[in-house]
Amino acid sequence: LWVPDSANNASGDEVDIREVYNSHYSNYQGTLSFSSNGTFELWLSPGDPSDGTHTGTYELAGDKINVLFDDDTQSQFDIVTKGGEQCMVVTYDGYDVYFTKQ
Repeated sequence: LWVPDSANNASGDEVDIREVYNSHYSNYQGTLSFSSNGTFELWLSPGDPSDGTHTGTYELAGDKINVLFDDDTQSQFDIVTKGGEQCMVVTYDGYDVYFTKQ
């Protein structure tokens, strides 16, 4: 399970993670998880599990993970090192969200 650690806006400035969630609930927690069967789940905002924007399939490609959401949107998650920790960068709604493994 991966959880959001920090986020940057389009200008590269760090922002409060709640801004990305579009939620003022301080207890809301986004998650990113991968299954061994090639599927993933990404939750960064409250929503409907059946809308196709939270789940899909993935394929590891070097230092990137290519993803295909169930609504046919394609994207990639970059694997980087930030502050000595391995992170996954997910571009979401104009933000770069850095996930760390929990």
